[in-house]
Amino acid sequence: MNFVSKLYYLFYPFLKLENKEKLIFFLIASFSVFVIFLDIITISMLTLIFSPENNQITSKVDYFLSLLYKKNNFSINFFHFQIFTIAIILFLRNIFYITQDYLIKSFVFKHYNINSKKLFTLYASSELMKFYKKGIDYYIENLNKETWYCYVGILYGLLYILIDSIYFLIIIFTGFYLVSFDLSLNLVLILILFFSLISILLITLKKKGADRMHNEQKYFKDTLNILKSYLEIKVYKKVKFFTDSYAKHLKKFSKAIVFQGVSSLVPKALIEFLAAFVLVYYLIYNDFALNLELFSIIAFILFRIGPVVARIIQNISLIFFYFPATKVLIREHKNYSIKNNNISKKIIDTKVKSLSIINANFSYGKNKILDNFNYKFLSNNIHGIYGESGKGKTTLLLILSGLIQLDNGKLNLNGQINYKNKIDWHKKLGFMSQYNILIDDSLSNTLFLDENIDENLITAARKYLIKFNLKKLVKLLNKKYDGQYSLGGMLSGGEKQRLAIIRTILLGGELLIFDEPTSSLDKVNEKIILSEFQKLKRNKIIIISTHKKDLKSFFDKIIKL
Repeated sequence: MNFVSKLYYLFYPFLKLENKEKLIFFLIASFSVFVIFLDIITISMLTLIFSPENNQITSKVDYFLSLLYKKNNFSINFFHFQIFTIAIILFLRNIFYITQDYLIKSFVFKHYNINSKKLFTLYASSELMKFYKKGIDYYIENLNKETWYCYVGILYGLLYILIDSIYFLIIIFTGFYLVSFDLSLNLVLILILFFSLISILLITLKKKGADRMHNEQKYFKDTLNILKSYLEIKVYKKVKFFTDSYAKHLKKFSKAIVFQGVSSLVPKALIEFLAAFVLVYYLIYNDFALNLELFSIIAFILFRIGPVVARIIQNISLIFFYFPATKVLIREHKNYSIKNNNISKKIIDTKVKSLSIINANFSYGKNKILDNFNYKFLSNNIHGIYGESGKGKTTLLLILSGLIQLDNGKLNLNGQINYKNKIDWHKKLGFMSQYNILIDDSLSNTLFLDENIDENLITAARKYLIKFNLKKLVKLLNKKYDGQYSLGGMLSGGEKQRLAIIRTILLGGELLIFDEPTSSLDKVNEKIILSEFQKLKRNKIIIISTHKKDLKSFFDKIIKL
C-alpha cells in the first residue's frame, strides 16, 4: 500500500463528508478558539500576579483589567479583583469546553448513524445469493462495530487532533512571550527520542488493530452460533465446547483492547517525563532562579500543554488502532454498491395473469437443480411444487420471484415481459419463506412491515386473525410496541406460521408464493388455511411448495421435483 493510499484510509471518514458537513467540522474546531482564548487570558493574569515582568500580552491584559476595575469602582482591592476574574474565566472556560465536547460528540454520532444506516441499506438491497454468502455475524459486526470504530473512533480522533493542534500552537506561541528560553541541542535530542518511541507505538497499534478486527469477528460469530444452537447445547450438554470457543476469541480481542488502553497512557507518561526534564534543565542546569513565580507560570503552561499533546498522540494512536475499519467500509461500499444492485429493474404495473419459466437451467455448484425446465403458471389456480427436502423447491420459488438468476433460460410474464432477476413487482408479489421470521416489534409493524397503515388493511388483518384462530392477538393490532411483550416468545411454531401467512396475503398481490406454509400446522388449522387459499385463488396465481403427500389432492396443478 503506497503512502497516498494510507493517507486516504486514515482520512476516509472526513473525506466522505459532504462539503456542508466538512464546513461544520471546521466550525466546531474553530469553536475551540474560545476555550484557548480563555486559557491564554488565565495564563496572562497568573503571570501578572506572580511575575513583575511585562510583555505585549500581559501589558494589554493588565491595561484592560485596570480600566474595567476603575470604571466599575469595585469595593474589593485590585489583587482580589484579579483572582475573582480568574475564577469567572475558568468557569466560562469549562462551560465552553463542555459545549465543545457536546458539539463534537453530536457530530460524530450523527455520522455514525448516517453511515451505519447507509451500509444497512446496501446490505438490504443486495442480491440474495450475494447476501447469503456471508453469515449474519459478519453483517452485524460491520454495521455495529466497524462503522462505530470508523466514525466514533477515527472521525472523532481527527476532529480532536485538529482542535488540540490549534490549542497547542497558540499556547506554545503565547508561552514564548510569557517565558523566554532557548531551544538547546539536548532538548532537540529528547524530542527526537520522544517521537521515535511514539512512532514505534503507532506501528504496533496498527498491527494490534488488525488482530482486534479478526478476533472480534470470530467472537461475534461464536455468539450467534450459541444463540442459534441453544437447544443442541442443552440436549447434548455442549456448554463447554461453545464456551471455550467463544472465550478463546474474546480473550484475544480483549488483549488487543487492553493493549490499546494501556498504550494510550504511554504518551502522557512520556510527556510528564519530558516536562520534568525541561524544568530541571532550565531551572537548575542553566542556573535559572528557582522562584515560585517563574515555577508557577511554567508549571501552568505545562499543565495545559501536557494534556493537549497527550490527547493528540492518544487520538493518533486510536486512528492507527481502528485503521482497519476504514478498509472494511470502503470494501463493503464497493462490493454492495446500490448502483450494482438495482440496474434496469422492470416495474410490473399490469395484472399478473400467467408466469412461464422456459428452458431453465440452474445449479448450486455441481448440484443440478433445474435441467431444461419448462412450466406455465396460470391465474385462478393453486400450483403445488412437491418433492423431498433438498430437491430444489425453495430454489425454484426464489427463481420465480426474481430473487435468484437462472444460469440459462428465461422467465416470461403474461407472455410479453421477459425477466431474470432485475424486476420490481410493485406490490404484485407476496412471498412467505419457511422460516417464519417475526420482527421484535408491534403486531402491526410485524404484519405490515410499515408504520403508516391503511385502515382497510387493519380491518382485513383483524378478520384473518379471527379466522385463523389467532383471536388473542386482535387486541394488539392497534397497540404500540412498549417492550412488554415479544411475539416470538409468546407464539408457538404453528401460530408464527399462520401470522406469516396473513402477512403474505395482506402484502401480496396477484402472485402469492408460499414455501412450506403448513409444515408446523395441525390438521384443523391446516384445513382452515387451505380452504382460505381456495377462496383467494380467483384472479391470482398461488404457488405452494410442500413435502406432504396428502396435500396433492388440494392442488389444481402439480410440479414434482
